[in-house]
Amino acid sequence: MQHGNHQVRASKSIIKFRPLANISQLSNGWHIDIALPGYDKENINIDIMDRNLRISNAANQNNEESTTDVISRISLFERSFHLPKNANEKEIKASLLNGILHLFIPVQEEKITKINIQ
Repeated sequence: MQHGNHQVRASKSIIKFRPLANISQLSNGWHIDIALPGYDKENINIDIMDRNLRISNAANQNNEESTTDVISRISLFERSFHLPKNANEKEIKASLLNGILHLFIPVQEEKITKINIQ
């Protein structure tokens, strides 16, 4: 590729990784911390399907330019967690602070149905 009077080389690399996670069980739910340094909340996807919580991303994380080189790095990650039956999916909370994604998954009390014998 030509840029002015300089020949420009383009380079693109794809990095796939599995971020570290710390999982804690609390009396009222689960707490998950996931290390995502350098990511903005706009670049993180969180979704649930069939009791599987999935955290993923596919975004450019670094572009470096000089008169002779253009380097683009794309980081891809995904973590999945199978939620317990009593997880309250509608009340899951997520926040990102200092490169750590914090998730709180509350649980509902399991209801026991008593059946009377006739």
